[in-house]
Amino acid sequence: MLNVINAKRLEDALYSSTVARKSFFVGPLATLGLDLARFHSLQFRHVVESVFRLLSDKYPDARVAVAAYGSASREEMAAHSDADVLVITSAESRSERTFRKDFARLLDQFGFAKVDIPNWGTIADLEQLAQVNIVEGNQVLESEVIIGDAELVSEFEKMKRRASSVERAISNLVFQKYCYDHYYAKRKKTGLINIKYSHGGTRDLLFFVWIAKLEALRRGDRAEIRTLLDALDYLELIGDISKTQKEKLSRAASLVILLRSEVLKTNHSTTERGLSFYNPKSTRTFRFSNILSLVFESHDQMARAYKKCSNVISVMKSTLIKHTFSRYLEAESQLLMKVARRPSSEIGTFLNSDNRMTRLICIWEMSLRGRYPRCEGLVSGYISSDLNKLTWEETASLVANEDLGTEQIKKLTSSIISKPHFGYILKMVAQHPNTPREVLETIAKQASGERYKELARIALSKGVNETNFQV
Repeated sequence: MLNVINAKRLEDALYSSTVARKSFFVGPLATLGLDLARFHSLQFRHVVESVFRLLSDKYPDARVAVAAYGSASREEMAAHSDADVLVITSAESRSERTFRKDFARLLDQFGFAKVDIPNWGTIADLEQLAQVNIVEGNQVLESEVIIGDAELVSEFEKMKRRASSVERAISNLVFQKYCYDHYYAKRKKTGLINIKYSHGGTRDLLFFVWIAKLEALRRGDRAEIRTLLDALDYLELIGDISKTQKEKLSRAASLVILLRSEVLKTNHSTTERGLSFYNPKSTRTFRFSNILSLVFESHDQMARAYKKCSNVISVMKSTLIKHTFSRYLEAESQLLMKVARRPSSEIGTFLNSDNRMTRLICIWEMSLRGRYPRCEGLVSGYISSDLNKLTWEETASLVANEDLGTEQIKKLTSSIISKPHFGYILKMVAQHPNTPREVLETIAKQASGERYKELARIALSKGVNETNFQV
């Protein structure tokens, strides 16, 4: 069995605080956060089913199904999470488009932080999205159908199996590892803890699911891996973590999820609605007074427990990622050291590799190690060589680099503004500090999705920094 994390290190991280040892990590409170998240997720399912039945009577000709994605499909919802819903359609007829709009309007009455129902919905469109786009493709592949036309549901599940592959799973893991390292650094506020977007926060829990799914695909297993607990069970089954490690990680995750619920509830009626920033110096009473007040005497005490739990999650995530990379990317993983040691003039050797994983890692390593300014000529040549050949991951990784110049941003934006399923990258362009006003205006007018246009408008009216703190 792979000894992923030293058991003593986990023991020290989880049980060193007296309050944690006496209350939260033993007995019925040990998995309370996960239990509450599952409760909110089941509540959400009932709401979705009720709205669906209501609209089905109004639109009897609409052949549709509804699936949950995001925290709802992973059973990690909080009291005021987003309502992430995928409306799957047989065709984009007028009745089905109106069904989607009415569905969003009715869900908005239930007090969610935000209702997010993308415009893509036909099986063919969803399959292409899953094959091209890592981030939004994940939303499709990880979604869980709640209710709808039985034949359409069957087609959707078959499509998800077709679009899932070991190669895609590896690309996803490589991209997400680097992308979140970069993104977490941008989602910070002085003196506050970002419970969602930080190392060891709730977003990091996704990596355990991704790694477990990758291993299941490689082995040809048809195991259902949807939630964190599904993933941990599978990783224990194949020997990548021990039973003790699984139990301690689930307890750590439970506290992190519970704290995020507390923060979302506290922030719901403020300008921070939908955001997960927590002030450990707060003097407010706990909103979940009958739960958290039984466990913690102060916010400072709870923040210390959160720090220990997030460290457990972060350490285990990093260790599993390194192990997975060595298993699947043995040659490419050595690139991480080679790029750091080689002179800038030799980086082009890797940037022009036929192996797309090598190119992807090279782009991020240049970015994170500050090598872009010295390689600007190479990067410009790489971008200009053939824009149409750049994969979604390569394009997104290039845009994420804050040393990317204005002219390079213009070229990349012009190549993807009308490209199917590349729209998400326009959000990243809107968040880039070097994006000129003319590009933001183009996105605000021409982007294919309203969500992308809105972020460009925010950048134009309030500044780029504000775009990093939107729900």
